[in-house]
Amino acid sequence: MLIYAILLVTGIAGYAGAPALAALAAAAGLTLADWRPWRLSPQDRRPRSPKAIGYLVAGLVAHLVLAAIAFGAGRLVRQMLG
Repeated sequence: MLIYAILLVTGIAGYAGAPALAALAAAAGLTLADWRPWRLSPQDRRPRSPKAIGYLVAGLVAHLVLAAIAFGAGRLVRQMLG
């Protein structure tokens, strides 16, 4: 649910004419919402395997693309409505 809220706010930010850095902040928020590091137990905070790091990087890229699409959709709606 949090992910949908972040994407909605990102689209609204694009509509409102916020700077493009809002998409980067949204991507960081999406990644944090997906990985939830505050819920990790102390033994899970050890260094990650290369596989887990690969998943983190791929997820970060996917979240960046999703945030850019939401932000771009907000900008597109703003241009279409005038």
